[in-house]
Amino acid sequence: MFITADNSLEGLRRRALQDGKLLLTMTYRMRRGFYLLDPVVIPQSLWEGACMLDGVERFGKAVSLSNVMAMQRKVDVMVTGATGVDCFGWLIGTGSGCFDLASGILYTASLISDQTPSVAIVHDCQVSEEDYLPLAIGDVHCGTIITPSRTLKHENGPDTRGGIEWKDLADEMMEDIPTLREVKSMIETGQIDQVWA
Repeated sequence: MFITADNSLEGLRRRALQDGKLLLTMTYRMRRGFYLLDPVVIPQSLWEGACMLDGVERFGKAVSLSNVMAMQRKVDVMVTGATGVDCFGWLIGTGSGCFDLASGILYTASLISDQTPSVAIVHDCQVSEEDYLPLAIGDVHCGTIITPSRTLKHENGPDTRGGIEWKDLADEMMEDIPTLREVKSMIETGQIDQVWA
């Protein structure tokens, strides 16, 4: 499963390890790419530390996109926190679009599909009952929203997916995010196909 590195999801990452799940996550703003947390490799006494934002890099294993693809396993579920979410499952974050970008990268690499569920975990006060969020190509829709008091599910089809909208990426993102350079190189060399958002 993929769980973003949000501090608010630290407990969920720990629970995933306790349940024996192989956990893919990312560093802050994806600047150092993806990390793998494997409960078979990480001693149980270190799970709590490994699930903290700083601990992901200390106890997890840095993996390139090609490393993840070589495992020949699909990501079963994508989980994120958010600054807010509307009642239809559209996210509002900090503006960096890291969950959307991670989703686009994994989709382009065929590690997730249109059928892979996306889940937003937020507090009740972070859910807007209005459908007012401005949307852009590549935005990910979460079909499930979980709060401490309720679970909202949307029956309006699969969670939206798309590839990477290259023209919308800031120039510095290519410099700052090695995984983006890796994807671009894999597309250019024909290892994976370009997927349009």
